[in-house]
Amino acid sequence: MSNNKKETEQKVMTKYDQKMQKRQEEKAKAAKTDKREKWIGIIGALIIVCVLISFPITSYIAANSTYITIGDEKITRVEFDYAYNKVKNDYLASEEYEYMYNFGYDLNGNLSKEMFTEYLTWEDAFEEKAVMALAEKHAMLDMAAEEGYTFNTDNNYEQFKVSMDYVAATAEMTVDKYLRYSYGGYASEKRLEPFVREDLFIEEYYAHLKSIAEPAEEAINTYYENNKLTLDMVDYRIISVAAEVSGESTADEITNAVAAAENMAQSLLPTIETESDLYENQTINDMSATIADWLFSDERKPGDTTVITDRISYKSHAILFESRHKDERVTADIRMAIVDIADGENLFNEWKNGDANEASFAEMCKEHSWDNLASEGGLTKDAAAGIYADAVDQWLFEEERNPGDATFINDEELGVSYLVYFINQARPAWENTIIEILASDVVYEQIHAISDTYEIGDPKNKLDYPERMAEQQAALAEAEATK
Repeated sequence: MSNNKKETEQKVMTKYDQKMQKRQEEKAKAAKTDKREKWIGIIGALIIVCVLISFPITSYIAANSTYITIGDEKITRVEFDYAYNKVKNDYLASEEYEYMYNFGYDLNGNLSKEMFTEYLTWEDAFEEKAVMALAEKHAMLDMAAEEGYTFNTDNNYEQFKVSMDYVAATAEMTVDKYLRYSYGGYASEKRLEPFVREDLFIEEYYAHLKSIAEPAEEAINTYYENNKLTLDMVDYRIISVAAEVSGESTADEITNAVAAAENMAQSLLPTIETESDLYENQTINDMSATIADWLFSDERKPGDTTVITDRISYKSHAILFESRHKDERVTADIRMAIVDIADGENLFNEWKNGDANEASFAEMCKEHSWDNLASEGGLTKDAAAGIYADAVDQWLFEEERNPGDATFINDEELGVSYLVYFINQARPAWENTIIEILASDVVYEQIHAISDTYEIGDPKNKLDYPERMAEQQAALAEAEATK
């Protein structure tokens, strides 16, 4: 059809034709609008339903689908989040972080934006540690299975639940809400139970491994001879004199004030034996480096005195050296039950009026104690002073304490009773420290001989740290090569 013909037909269209065309267009438009609105309504309803459904679906996926793999083990998002948040929470509760926090470093925000190194974020750092922890856990589970080691976690898990109930109530949350807050958005008591039980199991298995890795006496003595500086303790007296300075003091004023403090400390040396503060059983890490260098010098003799000035803190210290020694504080092997204060005396008297021996005391601990050592009959080996309540410590380490002694001690403040059985005096603390170090080293090597062989799989590309660590290592290698 030619353009002229189209134009002719358009020109001869009557008003009636135009009116009917308009009506048809409006009808079609209305039908289209109605259809669109119906679809919008349907789609809107579907969106609401999908959102509601997506929460359980997403949670199901997090709890059941593979997030990463470690060796042959398929790790879910729930298990990974649990490991990640344990690592993070432990660090946030550490003294190192407390020190950093006091200087304005806050890790409570988006950790994927906070840099740990030039290449790694804090999220990367915690993820790497979480993967390592998971690998170590599954290595120990494999080791225990091969050894045939078993341990019933029921009692320990009940104690965990009691603890969670208390902490959640204190925080005015439900247990599940507290667990989501602490261990990730998909956490719940039911979902975390198998992983908590695994942790409780490997805690016992780790202690078992250390017990059979105890070093020989010769190895203990050799380690001590090679590490005296960090193991030894000193007793000393000190008087500290602070220089009178302020933020507005000039350099000359500070110099004069520090000199005056130093002179004052020097003048106090003759009275240091009676006018000073006594510090006992202090390690090299318990004091400033300047003071430690003097106290732990091989030339030091009892009765030596000096004045040491710290020009950073603007303090001068008059110091009297008394002794350097091993940590000879005694330890003890004991059994202990922790029970409600209302039951303590009655339970103790029942035991006393029965067989009244270590075996029956262990059975009482298993049946009644609240703590996680109940399954072991309340046994603690090499218990050191300072672990328990002061009244318990005082009783345990009295000079006249004899094997087989037992007592109950009420703690009114906590509302509990400690039922205590003294087995025997154990090694001095310095030996226990070395045994712990050497046995832990052996067990670490055993675990990593297996965990280091596990291949880490990341099928969904959830982990960024491996690539960033590779970039960091390449940069360090390049920097080293250009030196």
